[in-house]
Amino acid sequence: MTDRTSDRDGGRIRGLYVIIDPAACRGRSPVDIARAAVDGGAAILQWRDKRRDKGDQLADIAAILDICRRMACTFIINDHADLAVATGAHGVHVGPHDLPVEAVRALLGDGYLVGASTNNADEARDAVADGADYVAVGAIFPTATKENTRPADLDRIRTVKTAVDVPVVAIGGINASNIRQVVEAGADAAAVISAVCAADDPCAAAASLAAAFDERGTHTLDARRLAHRYVDLFNAGKRDDWIALFAADAEQHDPVGEPPRRGHDEIRGWWERAVAPYDRITIGIRSISTSGREAALSWTITERQAGKQRHFSGMDILTFDDAGLITELRAYWTRDAMSEWE
Repeated sequence: MTDRTSDRDGGRIRGLYVIIDPAACRGRSPVDIARAAVDGGAAILQWRDKRRDKGDQLADIAAILDICRRMACTFIINDHADLAVATGAHGVHVGPHDLPVEAVRALLGDGYLVGASTNNADEARDAVADGADYVAVGAIFPTATKENTRPADLDRIRTVKTAVDVPVVAIGGINASNIRQVVEAGADAAAVISAVCAADDPCAAAASLAAAFDERGTHTLDARRLAHRYVDLFNAGKRDDWIALFAADAEQHDPVGEPPRRGHDEIRGWWERAVAPYDRITIGIRSISTSGREAALSWTITERQAGKQRHFSGMDILTFDDAGLITELRAYWTRDAMSEWE
């Protein structure tokens, strides 16, 4: 049985929080939208399906949960505690007309995250007292996605932040034009629906939004750009360009110390031994500290042999100095790190 104690960690609620609503996906697969959101830098996904019966949602939920586990992303179910238990999601988010936080906590115990929608400091304090691990506050800006919302504003974020000691998620009408205002007001995370789900390019939209959190310290943004250059070259099969980029980067700094001064021949040999057997790499990178000095780089590598494939997943925690150089790298395997051949 999975140990649920590690899932109840409010510190997981940091950065871009994308709500995956099939009704907002413009007829596209919500699983594909979720994958694009995570590839773009979403730190948290929430599943919200108000139209289908629960049983009809299970396949999509399972597929998105698999993506989140591979990419070290937190996965929350809207409203339904039973769906969270049935699928193994990390937690549940409830609104003012759903089961009370206290009842949800009693049902789930201590092994799941519980989030609550609030509108002001009093409601946020009550939610935390009842067992909420994080609170959402809004609507910060006008929104057409949800009906019967109550208005809030940027000052409300600041007020709630001083009232509770759990992460505060801003929600309501947030998009690329205003997300930096939300971050500057102190929100730990920003929840969006249409800004990603309805975007022509959901991955690019998520990357643009996630960058607002990275800019608390630009090091994560720089690392994201460099990492995506590596991945894009690898997935395009451009071996020589990948080697040239690696060599140029190695001339500047080693991930954990002095410049290694590796030559192209050595890098090419490493490519043939350690990199070429893999078929595809997917990464996500996001800031995990308000200073911008720490980032989580999650990755999945696909290996193919004899018509079968399997996946390796892991996460590296990067620590930066003032100049943006990586001073420490801590590597972790994520849950279900290696899949079976399939």
